[in-house]
Amino acid sequence: MFTETSSLLAYLSQTLLYMAYRERLKGTVHAIEASDTGIAAVKQISEQAKQSETTASIGVDLRGIAKTHYEHSARLALMRWALALEVYRKRTGSYPGTLWDVSARLGWKLPKDPITGGGFLYRRRPGGYVIYSIGWNEKDDGGRNLREQRIVGATPSPQSGAGADDIALSLG
Repeated sequence: MFTETSSLLAYLSQTLLYMAYRERLKGTVHAIEASDTGIAAVKQISEQAKQSETTASIGVDLRGIAKTHYEHSARLALMRWALALEVYRKRTGSYPGTLWDVSARLGWKLPKDPITGGGFLYRRRPGGYVIYSIGWNEKDDGGRNLREQRIVGATPSPQSGAGADDIALSLG
């Protein structure tokens, strides 16, 4: 199979690198499964990454993988809340004043923000609402996310700046 020693060594080196990468990926999955919040998982993965040269040598950002997982989870949770808000509106004729009103009225167990582990932020607006996670910077940016170049119609808070990273869903 291998005609030269250098080819065999290159193959073995790549195989070992791949095996080490798989172990790091398993550690990332474990951190995600074991953490209560996305913020805690990403901090744990960052600490693990400092101790491993493998991920740096192959250019894989496992924190990015974990963040993407939690962002998708947050969007899915926001969609569940949007459904609950619509059911509430159909039953009462208007959107609720608070998210607690939705849970109390419908009796549904609705998800927390998977990134922070706390509740989503909600603001009623004329003809609709905005509901959002404060994101990775742990600041209320008013539903604003500059990375996505999208403003969901909410008024950003004064501390909102270049790092605005809220994950939001809005209507109206």
